[in-house]
Amino acid sequence: MGGFRSCSIFSAAADNLLQDIQEKIAAFCGLYLKIRKSSENRKHKKMIELKNAGKMYDVSGRNNPSIFSSIIGRNNSSNSPSLWAVRNISLNIGMGEFVGIIGENGSGKTTLLRLIAGITKPTTGKVRIKGEVASLLELGITFQPELTARENIYLYGVVMGLTRPEIGDRLGRITGLAGIGKFLDTRLAELSTGMCVRLAFAIAMHSDSPIILIDEALAVGDINFEKRCMDVFSRLRAERRTVVIAGHDINNIERLCDRVALLEKGRLVAVGKPKKIIKIYKRMMGKKSERESRKIKRYRTDIAYFRNSVKKGFYVRDYFDRHKDVTKESGYPHYRDGVPFEEQANFIAEYFSPEKALDVGCAKGFTVKRLRERGIDAYGIDISAYAVSSAPKSVKQFIKKADILSIPWPDNQFDVVSCIETMEHLHPKEIDKAIREMKRVTKDYIFLTMPLIAGEGSSRWRISRLPTDSRGMPHHGHWIYATRRWWIDRFREQGLERCPEMEQRAIRKKSLEYPEKVFIFRKNQEKRQNMRGK
Repeated sequence: MGGFRSCSIFSAAADNLLQDIQEKIAAFCGLYLKIRKSSENRKHKKMIELKNAGKMYDVSGRNNPSIFSSIIGRNNSSNSPSLWAVRNISLNIGMGEFVGIIGENGSGKTTLLRLIAGITKPTTGKVRIKGEVASLLELGITFQPELTARENIYLYGVVMGLTRPEIGDRLGRITGLAGIGKFLDTRLAELSTGMCVRLAFAIAMHSDSPIILIDEALAVGDINFEKRCMDVFSRLRAERRTVVIAGHDINNIERLCDRVALLEKGRLVAVGKPKKIIKIYKRMMGKKSERESRKIKRYRTDIAYFRNSVKKGFYVRDYFDRHKDVTKESGYPHYRDGVPFEEQANFIAEYFSPEKALDVGCAKGFTVKRLRERGIDAYGIDISAYAVSSAPKSVKQFIKKADILSIPWPDNQFDVVSCIETMEHLHPKEIDKAIREMKRVTKDYIFLTMPLIAGEGSSRWRISRLPTDSRGMPHHGHWIYATRRWWIDRFREQGLERCPEMEQRAIRKKSLEYPEKVFIFRKNQEKRQNMRGK
């Protein structure tokens, strides 16, 4: 009887213990679900909300007529219609999200950022922002050129909402990011424009604002500055800041952003994962370039007839020993006896489909510009400092003053290296070194055009001084004229394979001028496999 009573007591105690454990597990699960729900709500909290937002600008001058037009009573309203910079934009951005905005020039990227920043009010729709915004659109607008960099840091920091002690604590990080440590006590008027912009960027990146807007700010620095920026972006992501980046550097946008929004003519075309949206953007830009090329070719015959009938005076000398043909359909300079910039870019994009390309002897960078418009990460080098400094603003940051004998990039950086009528300006003793440099930086292809002389002998070459082209215009310096076999042997000696099938395709491509001068080489299969293995 006593044993039975002991078993009953033990069973009751076990039941109570089990009940306590169940209650604690239930409480723990409830707490876990509550925390998770709170975390998810915080994650999906809308920091930026745009609903059918649009901005229209009156470019006719009706609302703000000039003094002169008011005096004479001229009305320009009938000549210039209103312009919708952005229209019907609906987009939500959550806490901790990094969102990129891409699109061609004039698509409305900066206007959209200005709406989010509150710099301008929407004409239609609503824009709701939760939290303070650090806008990197008008970088350095509050800077005073007569003050030192240190004094401007404190001034700009106060404008960004920081206190003096907070600015002092962050001074070292700000100057480190901007890279102006030794110029800290120099007047801003004595610093370069790039240094001033980097300084403003560094101050803004160290503000406490939960929302940060960036418009092409990474384009003002070198590779080291870009690396420091990536470290700052990692910190912002850890702090769950909301960052919106607009620009043309699709590689950085793909690397940094969680989502990407694509704009076209002020309208939101697509929003989604970076890789998918960037692919749509590249396809869209490629189709646009094809349409432009078709329009150009439509008038090729008439223009060619006109070009042959004009006097030599219509051809003007250019700094890099090539010329501008004022009747050229693209309106850009092109190589005198080589491949026009537009056709060179079309050929590279169509036949090699590269993600990254290098143009050696790029001059003012028109081929680089055309390739980047097609979504290709293109760069260029040229030996002329004037050429590099005269490049269009949109590509100047992607062009370097450098020699083909010392290309300033690490090994295996490019899918294709193009070299249009540059090798022939070298001394024969420098040819092999130039080939080795191009082979070093390419992963796969080298695409060249070079002047030829008749014959098949492998030893036939000559140096021609001040030769004349088909128009009777002299070239400065020397040119190496050689047989096709001579050039092929030079590349084969450096371990490169010729691609005759691709060369034949170039010859059959009627839109490519002087296709018989085209050479295409490739790293041999073993080298490519070793490179991929590394």
